[in-house]
Amino acid sequence: VCLLSGMLLGPVTGGFAAGLGSALYDAFGGGYDALNVLITFVSKFAMAWVCGKLIRLGGEKPRLDRTLLASVAGALTYVALYMLKTYVYQRFVYAFPLDAVGATLVSKLIPSLINAGVAVVAAPIFYHALLPALRAGGVLEELELAEK
Repeated sequence: VCLLSGMLLGPVTGGFAAGLGSALYDAFGGGYDALNVLITFVSKFAMAWVCGKLIRLGGEKPRLDRTLLASVAGALTYVALYMLKTYVYQRFVYAFPLDAVGATLVSKLIPSLINAGVAVVAAPIFYHALLPALRAGGVLEELELAEK
């Protein structure tokens, strides 16, 4: 959904929607502290921003190859930021030894990459399915005017 937000709404609006939605979920449903909520906002914003920025390069009507590339870049941005957060917390906040940190990183990297793979497959499918309807309804034009 974060990738789809970046694709449909653009880098800034889509990033804000992805970051805010995910942060609100963490704040009210996930039981996270304020710092983790902020980290969620930043990482999900970055994910959608990268995807939205890349999808806007090179033309009005994005082809499937560009939507896939944008999805991969956005998803890998999130995975990298999540791994960085995990490393910093494990190594410097909790002061775990480096071998324990490495094991934790590997255990979190595998499901993160699986999640990213599913998102990379699903987001372009939904994007290309929703785009014609949103254009026909004039929704995207209103969002583009609001962003300017």
